[in-house]
Amino acid sequence: MTKQTTTKTEESETSKIIRLADIYKLREEKEKELAFYNKKMEELKTKLFFIKKEMEVTTFIIDMIEKEKITIIGQATTTTQHKE
Repeated sequence: MTKQTTTKTEESETSKIIRLADIYKLREEKEKELAFYNKKMEELKTKLFFIKKEMEVTTFIIDMIEKEKITIIGQATTTTQHKE
């Protein structure tokens, strides 16, 4: 009976070691996954920055064009009024 008790104890100890090894492996996998997503997040932040800058430039161009139209209409009205 002592032999069986020792064997069960050894099996119990071995299963604890395996579980601990599995936990370490799981932690390592999660660390790699976290590093992967952190890298992707930085890439997305960079893309977001440039898209926002492109939108600012586009909005600025649209504003310039709209102000130019107002100026041209204003000039045409002024020129027409002087001719009369």
